[in-house]
Amino acid sequence: MRNWLIVAFAVSSLFACSKPTDPAKADYWLDKLENKHERVDAIKELGKIGDKVAAPELVKLLNTEGDWQPEAAYSLGQLNDPSVIPDLVKAIDYSVGPGNDKKTRTRNRTNANICKALGMLKAKDAAKDILKLKDSSEPTVREAAIRGLGQINNPDATPVLMDIALNDREPYLRKVAIEALGDMADPRGIPTLVKALFVEVPGISFYNEARLSLIQMGLATVPALVSTMKHENKEVEKITFSDGRGLGEGTVEGKTSSVLGYLKAKEAEGMMVEALEKLWKQFKARDDSKPLFASVPGAIIEITYALGNLGTPAAVKAVLPVALDPEQVTRVPATEALTQIGDRSVVKPLMESLKKGGSLDARRAVLVAVTRLGEGDDLEAYDALGKLGDKDVPREYMAQMVGEERARLVAAKTCKKDVTCWRQMLTDPDARVRDKAAWELGWIGAKEVLDDLLKAAKDADPTVRMAGVLSMRRVNDADLTKLWPLYEEWTKKLDYQGANLELRRYIAFLQSQKKK
Repeated sequence: MRNWLIVAFAVSSLFACSKPTDPAKADYWLDKLENKHERVDAIKELGKIGDKVAAPELVKLLNTEGDWQPEAAYSLGQLNDPSVIPDLVKAIDYSVGPGNDKKTRTRNRTNANICKALGMLKAKDAAKDILKLKDSSEPTVREAAIRGLGQINNPDATPVLMDIALNDREPYLRKVAIEALGDMADPRGIPTLVKALFVEVPGISFYNEARLSLIQMGLATVPALVSTMKHENKEVEKITFSDGRGLGEGTVEGKTSSVLGYLKAKEAEGMMVEALEKLWKQFKARDDSKPLFASVPGAIIEITYALGNLGTPAAVKAVLPVALDPEQVTRVPATEALTQIGDRSVVKPLMESLKKGGSLDARRAVLVAVTRLGEGDDLEAYDALGKLGDKDVPREYMAQMVGEERARLVAAKTCKKDVTCWRQMLTDPDARVRDKAAWELGWIGAKEVLDDLLKAAKDADPTVRMAGVLSMRRVNDADLTKLWPLYEEWTKKLDYQGANLELRRYIAFLQSQKKK
């Protein structure tokens, strides 16, 4: 009897030891699918691991009623296994309607996740099946269907997305459709996206989404944007808003220039420069007897940044007068645009312009640009700026600002053109020194500094973060696999929103380069 117990214990121990123990492998989680309490987590982990061996079990669970079905659908998409596409399509429930009961919510979530999964799998032939969900009574299903159509890139969906983008009753879903058109990159969608730059509903603009999609579509959009900038686009020219007003002065030039600048469309350089000079003249000539459209300064800012992105000598020449003028609202973006270009010849005129006055913030913008662009040899002239002062900015305030921004030029005197030195400066305790290092490395514009700029882009200080992102945009062949995780991480952080928008536009530009 005792011998039998020993054998039984040995067999049971052997069986226990044979159970999977590595959570990084699919078999570990497949073993947990039988336990209803662990099932949902197991399904999610199987999706993350992405081992196709899990497909049969996940398909089985997708077809077995329960609260795990939405997760099973999504995880099937993560497996990157096209063989499951028919199973996903077959599992779509077209009969489900609105409702807050558990069963209805689960069925709607399953439909939404099937759309996401089909999108991940680029299931082009499933477009007709997803299209049937575009009019679902559940908004989350509609959103997933629209996004899925963009991802699978079936041209049959383009007219539908164009209609949603301009006419749907839900403004948020119009934005989703605009983004989906950018993902598809079907040239037929370009007129819709150009129009979406300017269309508004009360309190809601589609400008940012349309701009991003046009950047993503790349140089194919340039002819339509140039034609629109020339006021030849009849659809745009006839746009009116609920109060009867049309597009404000400079709106067309400003918004089209923004996209053209991101695309580095040098063929539009002359038009952009001409538009800036015209609007700047209007802005400076304003007085109480000649009311000025509120859109004019906004357009000046957009074109200024666009020329900064274009980065040509003509852009420097056009933007510099705006940066030299004491007007705060336009001086700040102009100095930032000149920094983006990286032309050090503007340092001396910028320092000289501080003698002409301006608000405290306008003068600080100049000091920041000077110290970002300047070199160690500029220190003596820079320090002399601390002796300036007037009724708007007393001398002691000026001296304080000069002292606060000085660290960048001290770093420049130390590092000069030494790349290794600038890399080390990215760890300096002073955020201004790290900011300077990010700009200096960015002006090199070579792929070998991308990892350094990624480090700057992850900095705790927002100015260093932005410098890292803007400097990365000078690297035209960056690795998208390194940028997407950063973007996904930042979407969860509200205080990273500004840098994240710039990062997303940079990703869109790189995507357009690859399509080209």
